[in-house]
Amino acid sequence: MLFSLGNPDIVAELCKQSSLGKKLRNYLLVYISALETLDPLLRLYENCASRTIGRLESVTLFKFHIRQPKISYLFYPDFDTDPTQRCTLVCRLTCGIYN
Repeated sequence: MLFSLGNPDIVAELCKQSSLGKKLRNYLLVYISALETLDPLLRLYENCASRTIGRLESVTLFKFHIRQPKISYLFYPDFDTDPTQRCTLVCRLTCGIYN
């Protein structure tokens, strides 16, 4: 399972096929509370990133970049009441698991 995450095409396809989150051209945005219901490989991919930097407490959304080996962690202070507000980038991590 972990070995398959080294293939960027697999991660990109999982993001495109996800029934959760908001799919845009270059990334998949997922609400942090939906993490446990994601595809197991995407959960593992995110877990590898969070193990590197530690679990960030203030994260509201995370962004799987489809064309690059990156995960961004975003914070929206009042996301539940005003999802149109500007976000704060908490952390962007380049994942070093690609060959």
